[in-house]
Amino acid sequence: MSGELYFIIGSILLAFVLLEILKRIKKKPLTVIIAQQEKIEDDLLKKEKKKREKEYNSFYNRAKRVNWNIPKNYQQTILVIFSIIGGVIGFILEQKFIVLGGIAIGLFYPYLQLRKKEEIFQNELPLRAEQAINAVEQQLHGDITIFDALKAAVPFMQSPFKEEYGKAVEKVEKAGIPLKRAVSDIPARLGLPQLEYFHMILEVAEETEEKASEIIRDASDLLRRQQKKTNEYNQAVADSKKEMKMMFILVVVMVVSFMFLLPDDRIPFAGSPIHRLLDMASIGITGWVTWSYLKKLQAKNLFL
Repeated sequence: MSGELYFIIGSILLAFVLLEILKRIKKKPLTVIIAQQEKIEDDLLKKEKKKREKEYNSFYNRAKRVNWNIPKNYQQTILVIFSIIGGVIGFILEQKFIVLGGIAIGLFYPYLQLRKKEEIFQNELPLRAEQAINAVEQQLHGDITIFDALKAAVPFMQSPFKEEYGKAVEKVEKAGIPLKRAVSDIPARLGLPQLEYFHMILEVAEETEEKASEIIRDASDLLRRQQKKTNEYNQAVADSKKEMKMMFILVVVMVVSFMFLLPDDRIPFAGSPIHRLLDMASIGITGWVTWSYLKKLQAKNLFL
């Protein structure tokens, strides 16, 4: 009897020990909980950052950055207009692919407009940067500090430098952030790495106020020389870009010409879905190659 009792008590104790071991195995250590919490926070930050980048690179925000004032439904309006035009022409000519062409044009035409305006805007940025630096130089007189000169020059700057340096001045005044830190991210946002040289000069000029005007003038001269080189390069690639556009137009004209001018017995699968698919593929591939080539030659990628 005593043996059975000891066996029962031992079994209960063993079960209790096994239960406690199981609880400790399931219970996560504090370090693991902290690591998991940090991972969750990192994931949330990445999602938030991705969302902000998506909003920043949206069509409407890109248009705003180049001072192109359009309604928020501009893309949808253009798509509807070209879809209607393509539908009417396709119905008249009894060609279904023209409807698809109208839709494609409606989708891509706003981006072509935006790219052209971005290129023009990027071409103007170095000139506006030079004007902004000259404005700072003109404010340097007497015993005025470099920060006060920058603050006084902001109203005379052009967009987007007026907004960017205005925000930097506010950070220095309201948050007590050093001037170097306040302006550090402006070159990346504007795509003008040469501004980093100007900001280095601002830092040096804070320490050597008596030579600040000469240092700022050197920065303006440097921007002017770089802009001259950029203009020469832009001129050199202009003909190449024009040739690519003409090649795309030539392919479109050839496809349309073969469709309407050659007799059906000269074209295999004439009028069939395969024929239309090949026509659209020819235009689509040529358009994609042209688009990719022109994208590499955007003005923001050509600064020397």
